[in-house]
Amino acid sequence: MRYYKTKKNIGLFGGTFDPVHFGHLRISNRALSILELDEVWWIVSLENPLRMNKSSDYDERVSNAKKIVSNPKVHVSELEKNLNTVFTIDVLTYLKKNCPKTNFVWIMGADNLKSFHFWKEWKKIFSQVPIAIFDRPFYSLNVQKSRGLGFFKKNRLPASKASSLKYSVPPSWIFLTGWANYISSTQVKIKQKNNEK
Repeated sequence: MRYYKTKKNIGLFGGTFDPVHFGHLRISNRALSILELDEVWWIVSLENPLRMNKSSDYDERVSNAKKIVSNPKVHVSELEKNLNTVFTIDVLTYLKKNCPKTNFVWIMGADNLKSFHFWKEWKKIFSQVPIAIFDRPFYSLNVQKSRGLGFFKKNRLPASKASSLKYSVPPSWIFLTGWANYISSTQVKIKQKNNEK
């Protein structure tokens, strides 16, 4: 993982990437453009602590992620493994301490909002970095029903402010639409299993 002495604007895209697919690339590329970021780091999770099913082999997921990435501005990170943690707040705390000159933005899909208030120290996550939430098919209502976003509803920025989100003082978040063709890792798994039959 690279650490910068000069100011950089980095998007942090966390997930198990199990499996990785082009939807991840699409969000990353759009985030680079819309949020005007210098780079996007894929924070590959050791495990999702809120899921009952165990994720696939970590090293294999990292390897597959590196194979699919072609944009030099998208980097696959093993930071969770290096820190031996499965919690986003631990990653953010470490980065904020070690990269004081970097503007970080947390990137997530709307599907995560349903359980976001179960994440470890979720309120502190909001206070650490601005958050960009990308729409997912059938999950738009999660924005309205989210307990987490309800708590921070006054801190929402309009989509027109996307390019300046990285400079905003947290808590601040934005909701970006237009992802009708996005496919989830779970959907990819189901298709793979059906093809094997």
